Amino acid sequence: MSEPIIIGEPDWLERNSTFLLTALGLMGGCAGSMAVYFLKSRCSEIKLCWGCINCVREPLPVDMLEVSANPRIVRQEAV
Repeated sequence: MSEPIIIGEPDWLERNSTFLLTALGLMGGCAGSMAVYFLKSRCSEIKLCWGCINCVREPLPVDMLEVSANPRIVRQEAV
């Protein structure tokens, strides 16, 4: 019979891969939500995290935006 092969202790990445994937997913989600906030905001200066993240920009005028709205049609039934 052959002897079992002893493999060393798992390294940090093998032990904490779930944590690492969760942390990267959270950071990516936060970065994506900040990007959406920056793009949809009408502010000319945006500061996050006590000024660590700063964005100064000139938003498009409201009349230049192409906004399509589908108003809900409310039907009233005759009583």
